[in-house]
Amino acid sequence: MELASGKEEVLASVSQGLAQDPACSPDGQWVAFHVQVGNQRKIWVVPLAGGEARQLTFAESEDSHPTWSADSRLIYFIRNHQDIYVVPREGGPSTPLGTSEPKPVTEFRSFSIMLDYPVVTADGRKILFTRNDKAGDIYILENPAE
Repeated sequence: MELASGKEEVLASVSQGLAQDPACSPDGQWVAFHVQVGNQRKIWVVPLAGGEARQLTFAESEDSHPTWSADSRLIYFIRNHQDIYVVPREGGPSTPLGTSEPKPVTEFRSFSIMLDYPVVTADGRKILFTRNDKAGDIYILENPAE
C-alpha cells in the first residue's frame, strides 16, 4: 500500500493457503513470507518489483518467521518452533535455480524448547530470537463432587 495515495497493489498470490509474516530484504529487492496450508508452513520469496513467487522449503514441517541475512542472499527461518534453519534466496530442492536444502543453524531439537521470531543484526554477525523453555508441574486436585 502506498501511504501517500492509499493505492494498493498485490505483490504475490498463492494458489492455496494463507500468505503471512512478510519480511523485506535489506537491499529492498525481495520479500520472504510463509504460506500456511493446514498444519504446514513453507517459506516463499517474491521480487518486490513484482514477479512470480517461488517456494523455498519443501519438507513436511512448519517453516515460519522468515528473516534475511545482512547481504540479502540467505533467509533464516524457524522450523517446527524447535530450531533455526537457513536457505539460499536462489532456491530449494525442486527449483530450477538450485538444489540447496535448508541447513540447521541451531540444534536444540527439543520438544521442551520453543523458538520464535529470529532477527539478524545489521552486520550479519548475530541472530537474535526468543526461546521459551517449557516446564511443567503435575497437580492432584481432589474432586469435591465425590
